[in-house]
Amino acid sequence: MVGKKGWIRILEATIAVMIVMSVLVIVYSTDSRSSSLEELIVVSQDKVLQDISTNKALRLNVLKLVINSEGKEELENEDYINLNDFVNSSLPANLGYSVRVCDLEAISCKLDTTNFVETLNRDVFVDEIIVSSEIAFGEPIYSPRKVRLFVWEKP
Repeated sequence: MVGKKGWIRILEATIAVMIVMSVLVIVYSTDSRSSSLEELIVVSQDKVLQDISTNKALRLNVLKLVINSEGKEELENEDYINLNDFVNSSLPANLGYSVRVCDLEAISCKLDTTNFVETLNRDVFVDEIIVSSEIAFGEPIYSPRKVRLFVWEKP
């Protein structure tokens, strides 16, 4: 009779441990989804910006981009279209983005109003690089610019 009580206690303790472990696994799995999305965004954003800074053609697109008197890039400009197409093809389809190219001295290099409204109540990840010059293609170009990439999860 005494031996049966010991086995029952072991069984009860095992069931209690399994219940606690199940709760921990459920809590961890729901928490890891949001952190994996953040990690995907940060890794994708870093890769895109590194590719822009190392690809000679993309560097030229940034340096030759025409910026108007208000400090905004001209969206119909071929250089901007090439840069935007590259970013679009490099990011996963479930992410929204906006790429901005501003003069290095520009105080404001922010998200435009259309994308700002789209990102309300969303986490927006922002990163930037500086592209200062390109000397590989003929005439050296020195026109320091910052490329700022805004990325968020689409609805």
